[in-house]
Amino acid sequence: MPLILIYHPNSYNAASHSILKDISPDIIYITNFTETQPKDLFTNTIQGQDWSQLKAVKNKQVYKVPLGIYRWYPPNGDAPLMLKWMAQHNHPEIFNYNMTEEKFNITTLNSTIIM
Repeated sequence: MPLILIYHPNSYNAASHSILKDISPDIIYITNFTETQPKDLFTNTIQGQDWSQLKAVKNKQVYKVPLGIYRWYPPNGDAPLMLKWMAQHNHPEIFNYNMTEEKFNITTLNSTIIM
């Protein structure tokens, strides 16, 4: 079963399908530690699991966590990007910026610090 990060207005948990079906989160984040993609949930192609009734799936609010220097999920040099990316998906009305530009700024900053 894939590890899934979920955002729900009242909680923040890592959970499996069996837990998610009971709480029906607003947004689902899939880590890079699995080959599972959002389309797998949208098309219900994961054997033995019905994702179709979850709020996040119905509203197409399922996202694959991006991959940078390393996986963004565990603590690493890309952690600021993960936080900005999640903030933008959780509250787009507040965090309105271009993530491509943000990635460039962080990468440039990291390169400058290393040199």
